[in-house]
Amino acid sequence: SDECDPVALNLGQLHALMREPQAALTLYGKAARSAAAAHKSPAAIASLEGRAHLENGEHELARAKFESAMQLEPSKLAHRYNVAAALYRGAKPAVDRATGKPAPRTPDEVAQAQRDIECAAGLAELPEGVSDAAAKEAAKAGLTQARRADFLKRCAALGAALETKLRSAAEAHAAR
Repeated sequence: SDECDPVALNLGQLHALMREPQAALTLYGKAARSAAAAHKSPAAIASLEGRAHLENGEHELARAKFESAMQLEPSKLAHRYNVAAALYRGAKPAVDRATGKPAPRTPDEVAQAQRDIECAAGLAELPEGVSDAAAKEAAKAGLTQARRADFLKRCAALGAALETKLRSAAEAHAAR
């Protein structure tokens, strides 16, 4: 990007690809400071930082960075999708490394995950009145209608699984 230190940005992307999110975040921060010093929008850097947090399993931090990018550039549909992806990943049950099975969650955690999935699905939809230029820009960046449709299917499947989990937890609680 012309807005920031290209060396720091490229190195950050390399570290992200090598699954070294902490190093990537450090370099993205350097690139963001460079962009801020040049009085440029740091939305692209926030988005990259969000991606590194997402790959590191830090869903809330990723969501915050993606939301920051969305606030800075509200017309970019990719930022909406990134927030949706962070919500989706955060709603999926964590896997217990010892057993390989989903970690147990409280009914409140499952209910929150359901709300997050509903929000993710809403963000993945094209907003009313979106311009053709914005839709074309999103498609050029890889956010095609087919990709959104697949994401919405995955949201629906996870939402149904969460509903089943919540219902069985409520039944077990009532049986006590």
